[in-house]
Amino acid sequence: MNKKYYNLHILDNDKGVVSEVQNNIEFDYYFSLDTAKDFGILFKITEKGIIEDYLANDLGWPLMSDSMMAIFKKYVSKDCNWIKSSVFDTFNKKEYEYNILYFNKKIDVLDNKKSVFHDNEILLESVFSLEKIDNLDYFPQADEYDFNIVISENLKNELKKNKITGVDFSIAKVN
Repeated sequence: MNKKYYNLHILDNDKGVVSEVQNNIEFDYYFSLDTAKDFGILFKITEKGIIEDYLANDLGWPLMSDSMMAIFKKYVSKDCNWIKSSVFDTFNKKEYEYNILYFNKKIDVLDNKKSVFHDNEILLESVFSLEKIDNLDYFPQADEYDFNIVISENLKNELKKNKITGVDFSIAKVN
């Protein structure tokens, strides 16, 4: 029996909020999270809505509540770390503790023969190798700078069981 894996997404709804970086730091898309540890990243919410466990943000980083992080920490991964972060709700004048998941290095889980690349470099469609995944419950989709996370069915079910908000899933291709 093959294990099932899912791409973890931010839930697309009209009620959730998007947080924005508040620090006066020039970020670019490839800004290293390893460097971000030194800055103490602060996000702010400037719109009314529901503050989800998996919070959308303007950098596309996996920003998770303490409850969501605690569930992830029960499961197997490798070469990952967490950066403490704060999210300030400007409407309710309240600060929430969040965590950014990041990976220290590339985790080779792709089936390179079945994945689709453009010019042998740009990944267009991911297909993962069950053999390479081994016993991992979560990992980055492509490399350590890819903030798209793939999770096992067990982790997905645990997130649902604990009513973690702001998450959505799509089936990941695994051979």
